[in-house]
Amino acid sequence: MLECSGLAAEKGLHAKNVTLDHDAAIVSRKNLYVDGGTVTGSLRTERTVRARNVAGTDALHAAITGGDVILCDVSVPFSATRADRKLRIVRSTADGIESGRRPILIESTCSKSERVGNDGTWGVCAED
Repeated sequence: MLECSGLAAEKGLHAKNVTLDHDAAIVSRKNLYVDGGTVTGSLRTERTVRARNVAGTDALHAAITGGDVILCDVSVPFSATRADRKLRIVRSTADGIESGRRPILIESTCSKSERVGNDGTWGVCAED
């Protein structure tokens, strides 16, 4: 298991079984893949973030941001999930989501959605 307070990568990163605290971040300039673990910090990239089988204990501090964001089997809500372009959430729960295109939710729930730039909601979440 990888336990870290912060990790940065220039050419992309694939992390497995990660434990990431709320004051820590994994940042990649290219694609970022997280497969398994506990994340209460942030995952950030300008390109694609893919998170699978990720759990968390502190949704207040957890954030995922990227050009495209794909979440699969994420077991706790993230307070901020932002995709500048595409957002796809499968068998997961998200709190506030923001995306450039209409989000795709498959067997998933979210509380609020916003269009990138605060141009209204997407109408896909419970409180929209």
